[in-house]
Amino acid sequence: MGVRILANEDADMACLYCSTTNWAFGPLFESTIEAERFLKYLEREGVKDPRQLKDWTLEEHFHDFCAIERKCYHDEGLCLKIDLCENCE
Repeated sequence: MGVRILANEDADMACLYCSTTNWAFGPLFESTIEAERFLKYLEREGVKDPRQLKDWTLEEHFHDFCAIERKCYHDEGLCLKIDLCENCE
């Protein structure tokens, strides 16, 4: 029992849920891959169980994760390949 990823592949969306209580929590993700990366990010940040976080703390982690994801896209030039950055040519 623990944190699992629930996906709706028709809508390209995913979310986290607790398999013990069957309760969804946290942000919506654009894919299961993004949700998996977020869980790995939390693990690197020392979060053993995201279900234990308060909503606002989980939200802060998500915003930090998104900022890192965008920076990585930009630094690696992926922003141009996926039309993420309006400032790059």
